[in-house]
Amino acid sequence: VLSGAKKRGEVEPTYIIYKDKRQGVSDSAALLLNEYKWAALKPVSICVERVKMGCCRVDTLTAICSLPEKSGYEEPPIIVAIPDKQDTVPVDIAKVDSAVIHTDPVIPTIPDISPIASTAEDYKPYDPKHVVSTDTSALYVYFKTDKINIERGYMGNAQRLDSIEHLVAHLTADSTREVQTIRIIGLASIEGNDSHNQWLGLERANAMKRYIQQHSALSDSCFEIINGGEAWNEVVYFVENHKFNGAEEVLRIINNVEDHDKREVLLRKLNGGATFKYLHDAIFRELRYSAYLKVYFRAKK
Repeated sequence: VLSGAKKRGEVEPTYIIYKDKRQGVSDSAALLLNEYKWAALKPVSICVERVKMGCCRVDTLTAICSLPEKSGYEEPPIIVAIPDKQDTVPVDIAKVDSAVIHTDPVIPTIPDISPIASTAEDYKPYDPKHVVSTDTSALYVYFKTDKINIERGYMGNAQRLDSIEHLVAHLTADSTREVQTIRIIGLASIEGNDSHNQWLGLERANAMKRYIQQHSALSDSCFEIINGGEAWNEVVYFVENHKFNGAEEVLRIINNVEDHDKREVLLRKLNGGATFKYLHDAIFRELRYSAYLKVYFRAKK
């Protein structure tokens, strides 16, 4: 299920692609009032979990949640029948008042932050060999080629940025939990000079940190900034899971040539450049993450 922005302020409807054609998505569900009265009496949000499925890969996308809205349902008043005068019986006013103002208890909703946050117990030291794209409990913010500034309108960044703002705001306001660490790994694609790409990775991570701090009161101590540099782990993972002309040679070059710039030169020569073009079109744009971003929270002491 895909959605995206067409122009500023204009949202493209959600759709699926089937046989190269867009098809609209619609669904409905009924909630029984006697079981879900709390949902009718207070504002609620609807969240949709999303995945992107390709030939050999399934990626979990950021969930989309609507703004809280109230259904418009009003609790009907309890009408107390007044008997005719000749049939007058004593009426306990206290019980009548109690009956009129009584409603079922409203069950508070706690936002589900599990898709994009982990507990402190799940925290592990950074592994340089980790393939970040396999982590479904993380957010990814994308950058244009050779850029370090965050653009909300690029590759669905707006929804991801809104999600992290919502999560940080929720944890900040929570009386029981708080942010322990926000890990940000800056990455760059493998194109171009390695030293320049190392700079890109670090500056992209720092840009993401600055963005979060502009929308929160989090101090520097809450952040773990990691420069992932050129995303060779992601390239290897992609090649190992896709069949294409030159795949084995790509892995041989990566595994045997340590110098990143020399790797790129050799990869560009494979099959007259056809293999490198395939990689460029298939994965390089997605390697320009800010950032892989993961939030760890803990119980307040």
